[in-house]
Amino acid sequence: MRLAKSTNADVEKRYVVDGMNTVVEQDAGGYLRYKYVYANGMLLARVDSLGRKFCYHHDALGSTIGISDSNYAVYKSYLYDEFGDSLGAWGSTPYNAYRYTGQEYDGKPAYAYNLRAREYYPKLGRFMQNDPIGDQGGSLNWYLYVANNPINATDPTGLFAWYMRYGHYCGKGQDAGRPTPIDALDAACQAHDDCYGKLNLAGIVGALDPFLQSERACGRDKCDKALCEAAKNFKIPYTDAAGMMAARNARGLIILKFCSGTSVQ
Repeated sequence: MRLAKSTNADVEKRYVVDGMNTVVEQDAGGYLRYKYVYANGMLLARVDSLGRKFCYHHDALGSTIGISDSNYAVYKSYLYDEFGDSLGAWGSTPYNAYRYTGQEYDGKPAYAYNLRAREYYPKLGRFMQNDPIGDQGGSLNWYLYVANNPINATDPTGLFAWYMRYGHYCGKGQDAGRPTPIDALDAACQAHDDCYGKLNLAGIVGALDPFLQSERACGRDKCDKALCEAAKNFKIPYTDAAGMMAARNARGLIILKFCSGTSVQ
C-alpha cells in the first residue's frame, strides 16, 4: 500500500490506509487534506479540511464518472475508453485522483494509475512493471492488463485480474432471486451481502452513515471479518483451469480486501 507520495525527493502527500483503502490524505506537514468515506468497498464521498462533502458516482467497473456536492449538484464528469485512457473531463471541482476503476491516478510525469503492486499505463493498456507474482497472475505475459478484458475485469492489486462476478454473490451486483451458491466461497459472499443489508450499507441510501454512525461501522467490521475467515478457509475446487483460476482470484482479492495484513496463499 502507498503511504506517501513524493516529487523530487520531497514528500508531497501522506496517506492513512485501512486495508486496501485510503481513508485520510495529509499534506507534507501532516495536516488534513481529505477524509474518504467507503461503503461495501466503494469510494462514496470525500470530506475536505473545511468540512465540505463531495459525492462520487460510478459506472459498473467502479470508475468515477461524476462528482457532486452534498446536494447532488454535479461538479465534474469523466469519460474513459475501454482501457481507462481519458476521453475528457468537464467541470471545476477541486482535483480528484480517484478515477478509472476507482483507483488513484498519478499525473505528471507518469500519467499512470497506482494499482498498489505496480503502475498501470492506460494509453497502452499495459502495466509499466512485470507481475511480481509471475505466472501465478494468470498469464505468461507479465505486463498484460486483465487478460485484455477491461470491460469485465479490474485489477486493483496489480497482481491478477478480478472479474466483476464469481458465482452468484461475489463481486458487484447480484443475480435475480436467491439462487443456490455455487460453492462455500459464494455462500460466504451471500452471507456478507445479507449482513451488510441488515446494516443498510449495501446501497447508496445512507452512504455517509459509516462515517457518522460508529455502531454501523462496528457491525460492518463483523461482516467483513466473517467473509475474511471464510475466504482463508476456502479450498480451491479441482475443476477446469478457468474455473480454478476464477476461484483463486476471487479468494485472493477477498483476502486482500477484507483481511488486512494477511498474505495470499
